[in-house]
Amino acid sequence: MDIIVCTTSSLLGRLVWARMGEFFAPGPSFPTLEPTGVFLFLFLIQYVIVKTYRLFIYPYFLSPLRSLPGPKDHHFLLGQTLRQFTSGSPTEPYTSWVRKWPGADMIRYFSFLNSDAVLVVSPEAHRQILQANCYAFTKPAWYYRLIFPIVGRGLVFMDGDEHKLHRKVLSGAFALTHLKKLIPLMEEKATEVCMQFDTSIDYTQGIINLIPPLSRITLDVIATTVLGVPLATLDAATPFHQIYQTVFDPSTWGLVLSAVNAVVPIRWLSVGENRRFNRAIAQLHALLREIIRLRVADEASEKGRSQAGDGGERKDILTRMVQESKAMGLEWGEEDMIGHVLTFMAAGHETTSNTIAWAVHYLALYPDIQDRLREEALEAAGGAQNMEYAAIENMKLLDNIYREVLRVRSAATFATREAARDIEICGTVIPKGTSLMLMPCATHLNPLIWGPRAAEFDPDRWDSLQGEAAKPHAFAAFLMGPRGCPGQVYTRLEFKVMMIAFVRKFRFYAVEREGEVPLVNPSVVLRPKGGLRVFAQRINQA
Repeated sequence: MDIIVCTTSSLLGRLVWARMGEFFAPGPSFPTLEPTGVFLFLFLIQYVIVKTYRLFIYPYFLSPLRSLPGPKDHHFLLGQTLRQFTSGSPTEPYTSWVRKWPGADMIRYFSFLNSDAVLVVSPEAHRQILQANCYAFTKPAWYYRLIFPIVGRGLVFMDGDEHKLHRKVLSGAFALTHLKKLIPLMEEKATEVCMQFDTSIDYTQGIINLIPPLSRITLDVIATTVLGVPLATLDAATPFHQIYQTVFDPSTWGLVLSAVNAVVPIRWLSVGENRRFNRAIAQLHALLREIIRLRVADEASEKGRSQAGDGGERKDILTRMVQESKAMGLEWGEEDMIGHVLTFMAAGHETTSNTIAWAVHYLALYPDIQDRLREEALEAAGGAQNMEYAAIENMKLLDNIYREVLRVRSAATFATREAARDIEICGTVIPKGTSLMLMPCATHLNPLIWGPRAAEFDPDRWDSLQGEAAKPHAFAAFLMGPRGCPGQVYTRLEFKVMMIAFVRKFRFYAVEREGEVPLVNPSVVLRPKGGLRVFAQRINQA
């Protein structure tokens, strides 16, 4: 279609040029027009023609996506962009569209400047995009502007052979044999959170805000896991905590700037929120660069082995990156390592802390489920303070609660792709350059997959999945395929250790009902705005 537009505009330009040559021919009463003026005039005409075609002709009459179902209430230039920013939730209006067209493989909508965009809905469409053709898609520019400063150039923004090679090096760090060794660290941090809850009960009449302590403690765990550097405990903030607080919980004006920056690059503007954001990101990079340089120097001199203890081997992911990349002859630079560390740090604490907070919120809303989980935890522990991996894994209800929380409140709100070439998905040709939104809520809340009670929290549904819900692609919290989240086993283990500690020491009651919790929007994480509160009561059980 672009060829047709260019050819048509070129021919029209030549025709106009010829006619203008006649019109502006020198005469007794008409001066000669300068060539520069003619060129600018023709350029303006061609620009208007191309833009008119792209905005008002191609999307409505020629796009191969026009047969897909989708909303018609878009702005004539902004598409659905403004509606999403003002919806109050990063998952809206997408979940509303799924309820309206639950049987669709994909839903077509207009984005900024009437550009085509597609919401991926069906499990089969997810399979074709994320597995069969995963490297036929890349990340769009607006997504790069939105999250690149936070996650760096790690696995998220790598494609093709580069992605395969880097993932191969990194996958060993999240092997189950390594993760099992983290259980004592996770239990130690869970105890710290419980102590923080216990202190808060006396000063806040039992009402605690879950997000701040959980965000700090999960950052402590992932930092120790990735960097091998313990951060401060809950009673003393560190630069890392302050930085991530600035990045993930901006003011309303900061959210507006983030939204605008996704469409038009404005992070360079020297305004208050931009300066705070850019300063936090620069400080984060400087801190990580210092740690990475020390670790690389230690490994080069074998100082790290002599100081690490435990047989002379460090267990953190950064050390494994340095060692394994070097063993494979890759010699990653600082920016490569910073990108991977940023990705693990952001994904490994923010999504986990929010998932745990939502789980406690639902247990407070459903006290019968909370009592059953407490009973299961006490039975599995058998009176012991700490638990073995096998005992944790055998907790069936806890596993169901984990999956159900991620189904109804998936911490990662969306991932996005852009077609690198024309490609057919579920019988529809997706033109090169089309943006695709992959949102867990599109499948998780689909009534055709999960039934008429899809939006309800029901952990027991996992005991008898049927039909589409039983298919692996119906659960998309961590995506899937070669680009699926490598840290999902880590997140699952940390969630379970924390929840076991909480229900053994406290009974939680609801403060905010379902649907009453405001959300940060726009956001790549389903984060409660201002935190998430519950009423906590001590119980006299070990």
